[in-house]
Amino acid sequence: MASSALAIVPSTSPLDRLLHAVESFTGRRPRRSGNGYRLPCTVCGGPSYRSYKAAASEATNGAILLKPFCGCTAADYVHAIGLSLGDLFPVRLAPQTPEERRIARQQARLCYVSAAVRVLHHEAHVLAAIAGMLRAGSALTDELAERLQRVVDRVEDAKATLT
Repeated sequence: MASSALAIVPSTSPLDRLLHAVESFTGRRPRRSGNGYRLPCTVCGGPSYRSYKAAASEATNGAILLKPFCGCTAADYVHAIGLSLGDLFPVRLAPQTPEERRIARQQARLCYVSAAVRVLHHEAHVLAAIAGMLRAGSALTDELAERLQRVVDRVEDAKATLT
């Protein structure tokens, strides 16, 4: 059974289908980042989808490597936009060799490491901004405390990806 996003873009690659579905759903264009894209979360993105909390790239075999960094699962992410996990993979014309699987695992790991480093870089800037506010005499409000907790959660997610 074809999903609604596949009906809209029937003859494109899995990455093109994903990017089109995300943009159609959120109204936000995915951002190019390194060898892949940063995407707003389709599950917890809120009404504005301003925060780009997921990363996607294409492996050499055409499969999509998708990593939400907000605690949502890839399955929830694609289901929210009318796709399935199977839509992240091209039709396989021949069985993969062990070497092709090894290369795909390496590419997936590289994508995850690259995305985790970008998350750490962003959260370091958030932490520096909050530290500057506190040094300037601002009080630690509930909002700042919640944002600091999100920094901790995202750093822990990135650490889990890197270890």
